[in-house]
Amino acid sequence: MYQTYPVEVLSVPGKGIDAKPGSSSNWMSQIDGGGRKILVVDDEFLIRHMLTDIFTSVNFQVITAIDGMDGVTRFREQSNEFDLVILDMVMPVMDGEQAFYKIRQINPHQKVLICSGYNNIEDVGNMIDSGAIGLLPKPFNLRELFDVISSHLDK
Repeated sequence: MYQTYPVEVLSVPGKGIDAKPGSSSNWMSQIDGGGRKILVVDDEFLIRHMLTDIFTSVNFQVITAIDGMDGVTRFREQSNEFDLVILDMVMPVMDGEQAFYKIRQINPHQKVLICSGYNNIEDVGNMIDSGAIGLLPKPFNLRELFDVISSHLDK
């Protein structure tokens, strides 16, 4: 089954998904992650898998974490290696807000993008005031995601 986003996503039950730039996404052919490393922290398997496939298809390295605590652990193991952390807000074990502050304690200069359907403006505003690069609300399209990433990684 195909779903059309700015990329083509093939989903086969029992086999996972495959995402590749499609004819509607020629702009993606201009993206080169240059091997930069992204930590994706999200409790939704499909989001982690889709972002991994998309980012690796344009030359990013991706590490994933299933919740905030797992994200902090993975970040601590490689804290100086991540160019960006993409962080969901509502997750089991440790939420995104707690994970954000722990990550910033480890590396106060780490770029963190909040990518969530969570809409508590006060919490998100406090995180942005504390250094998060922004909020990309779910659902999002890939062009918005890559626009935010390129504007912050290229600085």
